[in-house]
Amino acid sequence: MRPEVRRDDYVREALARGTSRAEITRALTGAGWSEAETRAALEAWAEGPEGQPVPRPGPALGAREAFLYALMFLSLGVSIGYLVTLGFSLIGRWFPDPADAPRYGGFSGTMRWAIANLVIFVPLFLLLDRRMVTNRQGDPAGARSRSRAWLGHVLLLLAAAALIGDAVAVLYAFLSGELTPRFLAKALLVALAAGLVFLYIRGLMAEARRPAPDRLAVAGIGGLALLLVASAFWQVGGPGQGRAEARDEARFSDLLGLTSLVACKAATGGDTLPEDLSPGESCHYDIRRSDPFTEAPYRYEVLNPGEYRLCAEFELPERLSGRAGSFDPETGCLYQQVDLGAG
Repeated sequence: MRPEVRRDDYVREALARGTSRAEITRALTGAGWSEAETRAALEAWAEGPEGQPVPRPGPALGAREAFLYALMFLSLGVSIGYLVTLGFSLIGRWFPDPADAPRYGGFSGTMRWAIANLVIFVPLFLLLDRRMVTNRQGDPAGARSRSRAWLGHVLLLLAAAALIGDAVAVLYAFLSGELTPRFLAKALLVALAAGLVFLYIRGLMAEARRPAPDRLAVAGIGGLALLLVASAFWQVGGPGQGRAEARDEARFSDLLGLTSLVACKAATGGDTLPEDLSPGESCHYDIRRSDPFTEAPYRYEVLNPGEYRLCAEFELPERLSGRAGSFDPETGCLYQQVDLGAG
């Protein structure tokens, strides 16, 4: 028999004999039990008729409840993760770093994926939270859930680790002289997200249903998600702009492929730039030579003996700026130089 079971049996029998709680406390602490363990053992019993001990309800555990809490905490974790991801992308747009490598479509793709996840998981979290609150109000046993306690404290650990890591990162950046507005904005976002999780779980774990901090945290998570998603939509546009970016990406990929064809024809044609983009005898590249969406042929122009340009009609050429150092968004042309004497 486990020591805890023997302790609880001793408390029950002592209370049934009429022994005072103070005497039981002295006996247990004298035997080596801590004050917290002793208090928990005594609180497990209420005083019934004629002083007989009556057991109080203990933690409840059910498969359905465990599933709902697991799904709710999963939704919370995913929501917080993508809130941070989306916030980082927006901060990167608002506070650009000249040292960052150009990424056409990278930020937009990251934002759209984050938006898609938030549109699903944030409402799911809010719906499950509301359902669990209703269940706890209707059945007090829900407040004694082991599932809620275990999962909640795991999230508390992660939130505390995020806050500690954030503080370490800020201090390191300060000592390294890299405390930029961009870094501070990201650190503040991580601290806010971890703080909301911490506030939510602490309020959820509270047994007393006072005006709970978890209600404030739920409002904060919902408000932050709405703000970031609206800002991201303003930055990346809707589905129409996404399709336009995808079409431009295909056109730009075609132009890059055609540079290989030009280089091949120049190398096999006597070290001179070809006159057109037709396949050569030794250069059989399976590359489109016209726009797959408008069927307009790509333009190829020789500018001088060692330089040429490939052009297309782009819908959003400014988003390609910086994708390749030789791309000119104003003309929609990719400028290339060939060292004709290299072969």
